[in-house]
Amino acid sequence: MVPTDLGIPPSNCEEIILFNLRNLSLITILLVSFVVSPSQAQTNGPKIATIDTIKILREYYIVKKARKEVAAMQEALEETRITERFKETKEKHDAAMEKYRKLIEKEETPEVIEDFRLDLLVIQGDSQAIFREWKEWRRIEQKKINKELATRERSNRNDITAAAAKIGDEMGFDFVIDMIGSTSSQLPVVLYLRDRTDITKEVIKKLNKKASPEEPAPTEVAEPKN
Repeated sequence: MVPTDLGIPPSNCEEIILFNLRNLSLITILLVSFVVSPSQAQTNGPKIATIDTIKILREYYIVKKARKEVAAMQEALEETRITERFKETKEKHDAAMEKYRKLIEKEETPEVIEDFRLDLLVIQGDSQAIFREWKEWRRIEQKKINKELATRERSNRNDITAAAAKIGDEMGFDFVIDMIGSTSSQLPVVLYLRDRTDITKEVIKKLNKKASPEEPAPTEVAEPKN
């Protein structure tokens, strides 16, 4: 990994690779096209299903593949020439600082210490210059990765919305609600829901329909409640 003791916080890859799960968990209420007569509505009431977007995102094969790709993108940043130059310069600087410290501890003559101090100033100048160059380059490259992640995040959200709407319609539900959603105060949007049916497995199964054989296997199918 790139050294971070010069003041650069490590890139929060895991938070990025997880595609901002907390934001993706915001309440999603999908109105499914389903005609209910007044008598049916009075007798049975609306049929409500729920989904768990966090679980869906963890098992959606597209998201799993994206995590690997993002990890590879992050690793590629560590293998570029500018990063290698930064590492080499920092190692040289650290070694010089250690030597300077030992010269002082050994109580070398002032002339020897002063000569090495001048050399150390040159090394420090080089180190600071490459550090500024590397920091700006890293900022630009990380911005590109974040932009790509944002695009994928929107696509994943749309996939989940479409799959949940389709499953809800096929199973005869009037509403599909994301139970993981929360308000700005971090309280759950849905505090209680009686006689609900969780269709998370069905949504995952639909999303993973085109997955390769090594991806998640089909899950059990739930039955809607009347």
